[in-house]
Amino acid sequence: MKRFLSVLSFVLLLVFTLSLAAGCSSDAETGLNPAGSPSTSISAPEPPVEPAEDFTYGSESELSSAADAPVHADSSTTAEHYSEAPGQGQQTPPSIHPGLLTAGEWNDNENHSFLLNLIQTNENFRTFESMWQFDLTNQVKAIVTDGENPVNNSRVELLDAQGNVIYSARTNNKGVAYLFTNLRSTEQNAVAHIRASSATSVMKEFDPAVSSYDFSVSSQTAPKSLDLTFVIDTTGSMGDELEYLKMELEDIIRNVSYNNSNMDIRLSVNVYRDVGDDYVVRSTPFENDINNQIAFLRAQRAQGGGDWEEAVEQALADALEDHDWNDSATAKLMFLVLDAPPHNTESIRNEMHRLTALSSDMGVRIIPIASSGIDKVTEFLLRTLSAATGGTYVFLTDHSGIGEPHIDPTIEQYTVELLDELIVRVINEYLE
Repeated sequence: MKRFLSVLSFVLLLVFTLSLAAGCSSDAETGLNPAGSPSTSISAPEPPVEPAEDFTYGSESELSSAADAPVHADSSTTAEHYSEAPGQGQQTPPSIHPGLLTAGEWNDNENHSFLLNLIQTNENFRTFESMWQFDLTNQVKAIVTDGENPVNNSRVELLDAQGNVIYSARTNNKGVAYLFTNLRSTEQNAVAHIRASSATSVMKEFDPAVSSYDFSVSSQTAPKSLDLTFVIDTTGSMGDELEYLKMELEDIIRNVSYNNSNMDIRLSVNVYRDVGDDYVVRSTPFENDINNQIAFLRAQRAQGGGDWEEAVEQALADALEDHDWNDSATAKLMFLVLDAPPHNTESIRNEMHRLTALSSDMGVRIIPIASSGIDKVTEFLLRTLSAATGGTYVFLTDHSGIGEPHIDPTIEQYTVELLDELIVRVINEYLE
């Protein structure tokens, strides 16, 4: 009997141990939002190791040629592939690899009726308008073709009766441009004409009751090309996500380059902080050598900042005016990675309006990547920058379990995606 009880006790203990282990294994799995999102399990990452700060652009750009292909989260190649910062022996924890951060996307130009309702009913949006004096109410859509095919990079202008340009934009690869008659809420512009220009020019009378215009112009086909820049906030508040973002952006760069090897792709990586930090803007020129740009990206770390707002306007001015953008590029894309707005002073407000109009005129699409720390007013500012320049709004979500909490955007239903896949998709959509 004693032997039977001992055996029974052992069996019960074994069953209890196996049940406990199975329960722990089940609890460790975390799925993404089921609303249209991938069924991916995400394990909690280890904290990142800070990379080296001291790196001079253009130095030690020789990276392994085997690294030209992108790395995926389910690949046998792990984060050791990226492990060393230039000139340093510092290791990145292997838990940090591409395919961890999650994000969503929203395009206010394609959902303008939703935006109009938001403008009329949302208190936070009215606060944003009064603070930043932007008005997206009066949108004008121009569709430009050569009679059959979309015309990319056609300049479309809103003109007053004297022929002065009120607002200008460039068509995208689908031949579509978005313009705004009174982007600054403190101004009331009398639009008389709308004009589309490529190899030839066509002008039409403007009717405030008409929101969409079709144009047929002659065009010249340019070889497919991409100018791509990343403008990244590297202040201390970005410390919870910067190491992950660096890994994701590196994989995005490699992926786009690898899958468009026959296309002229120029890349520029720029970082910024705030006035009073050890630097305000550090920028690199456009170049085809992605390894050199990736070396610069790897060397950055989060530090400084102090107050909440940062020198966003100086980073935008540098990216737009101190870089030689290819005017005939198929797509000119600026990904603005940040977690805080610019300082809200009269001079900076004026500068933000000037730079937004300049970006639209140049055809540079501003595509924010909103990180943790963004509030509602900043969300609406970033969405305005993207809408006014023909871009789209990208935002990180909490589904990855990485970083501080992210606010839910004030939009309709969206799909949760892995950030690297989302950005590659967005880039390709501007190139198709």
